[in-house]
Amino acid sequence: MALQKHWNVNTFFFKGERDWRDKLEHQQEFNNHKATDERNKCLFLKSLMTDLGIEKKDDLAVKKALTPNHGKAIYNKYKLLFRDRSKKDMALTTQQECEALVVRIYRKMFGNDIVTSKRVTVNKVKIQQHSLSRECLDNHRDIAVYKNEGLIREGVLDLTFGNEHELVDHSQPIVALGVVLRELKRLHGQ
Repeated sequence: MALQKHWNVNTFFFKGERDWRDKLEHQQEFNNHKATDERNKCLFLKSLMTDLGIEKKDDLAVKKALTPNHGKAIYNKYKLLFRDRSKKDMALTTQQECEALVVRIYRKMFGNDIVTSKRVTVNKVKIQQHSLSRECLDNHRDIAVYKNEGLIREGVLDLTFGNEHELVDHSQPIVALGVVLRELKRLHGQ
């Protein structure tokens, strides 16, 4: 279970949408297995976070809520994809509900220790504040540098969606070779 969570962290935080889609398209598997694949869950999570106005993978603060119809459609897709059988449905019409769903997905996919929560009072109302645990993410990165050639080993990562190219140190020769081989494979496959 912990190994699967580590792979999910690597897939979501250190790879991009193009990699997720390529793997799903070339995967020799039944469609029902593709539908519940971790890469498909990453695509769903990215689209949900984009709909909520979240631009970075390490930012859990929801900027806007969903409309009732869109919220219901998103929650139904979530229930199918994550095989959630909870009796109580979420409307996803408030920022707190949307943030709770994002945090629930993060904890299911990446483990409970990836998100830290604290209860604060804002305008005499108690709310939960969630944030990504940088220490946990750095621990996963320390392990991932052995598998993902060229992954930046030091410093704070910029986890903006679409910025996955910047997470790799392209000055390393092994990275250039990997890029060339992937491009040749892609061209040969067409």
